[in-house]
Amino acid sequence: AEEAHYRDRALSALAIANYRLGETAAAKDALASLAHLRRDDGDLYEHLARAAGKIGELDEAVEYGVRAIRLLEARHPSRARTIAEWLHSLDPSRDDLIALYASLLAREGFGRASLALLALSAMATNDPDLRRARLSLVTERAEIEKRADLAFDLLARAFDDEPTLDVFYEPLDAIASVGCPPAVRAAMLEAIACAAPSNRAHHFLNAAYAFAQFDEGRAIALEYAARSLMAERESDAARALISELIPTTDEWRVL
Repeated sequence: AEEAHYRDRALSALAIANYRLGETAAAKDALASLAHLRRDDGDLYEHLARAAGKIGELDEAVEYGVRAIRLLEARHPSRARTIAEWLHSLDPSRDDLIALYASLLAREGFGRASLALLALSAMATNDPDLRRARLSLVTERAEIEKRADLAFDLLARAFDDEPTLDVFYEPLDAIASVGCPPAVRAAMLEAIACAAPSNRAHHFLNAAYAFAQFDEGRAIALEYAARSLMAERESDAARALISELIPTTDEWRVL
């Protein structure tokens, strides 16, 4: 135990001395050795992570930074969040760091910022599959935070910028289903149907179902069911909805 104590003090002195001399790599090596003696020291792992980041060893910076967060998050949540923010700044494209930072923001009560981070990260990529995956995180976080209204607003703005990008369609409908009045959801599905570059029969039928959920929308529902049928003449679902709607509206002439 006494030997470990002296080794601890020697490594600490060595790390500090190297920092003062501007020898960050040597300081990092000393801190890495010290970490074997202090496996539960969150402060040490943060210093180690920042040293690794300073010399461009990003994988090690992330490894040590995540370790520091896990050790600090219960007692010092704001410190853990600050480290997560720094890790995210090292590589904003990494989904694991995005999710980690978003979860720590939400845990401290910054639900709006968490959702905004996830939404912005989804907008930042041009890869459709990656964007779809990140949008699913927005949906999940919105449900957890019970802030479907905010998530819908963020995604609706993105949809307005790129209405033909189909990766927005499913997340928007999912969020609108739980966080918006029926008329708002119907209007969103109407916008999607009008903008969609393909599969228009499906999108117009979705809009028709949504408008059919409230009395004021049934005439519009009939129109969109008819447009769906025109796009896909063999659609039994569209025919069934039209048959259901005709007795309840005077707008059958749209057919």
